Formats: sequence, C-alpha cells, structure tokens
Amino acid sequence: MNEVESGRVHVAAFEEVPQIDIAPLLRGSTEARRRVGNAVHDACRDVGFFYVRNHRIAQATVDDLFRETARFYAQPEDAKREIHASKSRFFRGYSGLYEERHDATTDYYEPHEVIDFGRENAPDDPPECAGSLLYGPNLWPSCTPGLRAAVEAYYAAMLEVSNALLRAFALALALPEDYFLDKFDRAAGALRLLHYPPQPAGETRLGLGAHTDYEMFTILAQDANPGLQVLNGAGEWIDIPPAAGTFVVNIGDLMARWTNDRFTSNVHRAANRTGRHRYSVPFFMGANVNTEIRCLKSCTGPDDPPRYPPVLAGAHIEARLVELQHALMEAKRAS
Repeated sequence: MNEVESGRVHVAAFEEVPQIDIAPLLRGSTEARRRVGNAVHDACRDVGFFYVRNHRIAQATVDDLFRETARFYAQPEDAKREIHASKSRFFRGYSGLYEERHDATTDYYEPHEVIDFGRENAPDDPPECAGSLLYGPNLWPSCTPGLRAAVEAYYAAMLEVSNALLRAFALALALPEDYFLDKFDRAAGALRLLHYPPQPAGETRLGLGAHTDYEMFTILAQDANPGLQVLNGAGEWIDIPPAAGTFVVNIGDLMARWTNDRFTSNVHRAANRTGRHRYSVPFFMGANVNTEIRCLKSCTGPDDPPRYPPVLAGAHIEARLVELQHALMEAKRAS
C-alpha cells in the first residue's frame, strides 16, 4: 500500500471543506483552544483539508505578494529564465510552462509556471542545515525588484500561521500544546508562486495533476479564481473555492506518516477553466531536517501498530524531490 492509498484510509464522503476559526489559538482560553484542536482533528482525519480564518495576517501582505507575482509572470520569457531552476541545486527558481508533471499516470506536462523559494542559511545554523539541499540561497529576478520584499514578508507571515497550526495539531493529537514547536524552529519551509494562464476553450488538461504533498502541511493562498479540487471518500472531486480572508490548509505525506495515517494526506488537483489568469501560493511547511519522524505514541496501540519505519525529515523530503526530478528527466527523454 503506497502513501497516497494509506493516507486516505479515513476519508469521508464530504461535500465541502470545513472552515475553522483559529483566533482562540492566538488569544483564547484553554477550553477554546481545545475546541479548535478537536475541529482540526476531525478535518485532518476525514478530509485532510480545511480553511483557516481569523489568522491575523494582514491582507496587504497577501495582496503585495499576488501583485508582485503577477508582475513577474507578465515579463518576457527570457527575463523569467534569468532565475531558471536549472541554475540552482537547492530546489529554487523558475520553471516554465509544460516543464512539470505531478500525476505520473498522465502523458502530458502541465500548463502552469512556478517560482520556488525556500529558507536561506543563517550564520548560526547547525551543520545538518548547511549540508541540506532544503536550505540555500534563493534566486531573485532583476526584472521585478519588488518581488523579494514581498516574498520575504509573506514567508515570515507563513511561519506565524504555521506556529499556530502546530499548536492546533498537538491539541488534536492529545499532545502537549508546545510539542511540535522545537521540531520546527529551523523549519525548511518552501514557498511556491504558481501561475495558470487562461486555457483555450475545450482544453481538458489539468493545470496541476492529481497528487499529494510531500511535506508536513501546506498553507495555500488563492486569488479570486476557482480551480482547486480535493478527492472525497466516494471518489468525487470537491471544489475548494476561494474564500476571502482565509487560507486553505492540507496535510502532507510526512505528517500522515508521523500520525500513523490518523491525519489524511489527501489527493488534490487544479484546473483553470475561468478564461482568466489564475495565481495561487502554497507554503509547504517542513520540520527541522534532523527531526526523526517516528510514529507518535498517541497514534498507535495494540490493534494499530506503526505502519512506517522512522525517517529523518530532511533526508526523506530530499529523496522524494530528487526522485521527482529524475522521473521528470526520464519521462522527457522517453517522449
């Protein structure tokens, strides 16, 4: 049983993705925070996705990033390729249209373009950070100098939301509320700016093929254009439309593994049928690279033994990303 299949063991036949008010995590009573944890638990078990609202991130921070993202993608191709991913060994930079394929069962490359950013090395980082491909210098375009400030402000904001969510996940799993915090204090978070150009009428290709995310969890900002869908337990694709003032959160494969599949890493996809340019920004939150991902004690028992062997978070994610890169290269050589 692969991770996608095992991660969906609890998926319900839901018809919509729940919204959770996380304000109590920031200023609520113990009982109010526990109620948030309970809501997060049910969403992570049954759906693997939920919206968060009242997260206290300024809308201007989000708007600035979307404005600079659109400005970058409006540039000529030569200008964008100044920071092409082939110029970095750290999973950074720009990839153009039809350069990626998320669903290996399809025979086409996807009509989207991306820029990837990540955590840069700090002077006091331990050796395991300096030696990891998940930490390293970002590539910054000269054609849109405002992008860097927008990315760095948004990245910092996502770390704030992540810390609130880590407390919610701990409460959901009957752990001390601060259980995860020291395992993510040098987190290898990755930020991706996605652009889906308008697709021609009758186009059937997905802008982003069906897949699960590799990391612990993802925090997604969407523009006003719909396109994201998640698979429910009845095998139906359920829309996750934009909702003003919210982020969409989903569980990744590594968190599903850590929780012995109590939390669901669910299959999702995206298509741009709007006739307009669509932008979305996922932030992939990863644990410190030397964090051992071993089945949590609250997620196992006599009738539910650990399903996965322990792994180190950084090595596991690096291996998955390298595997994806090699698969893409092999598929392109064969086509």
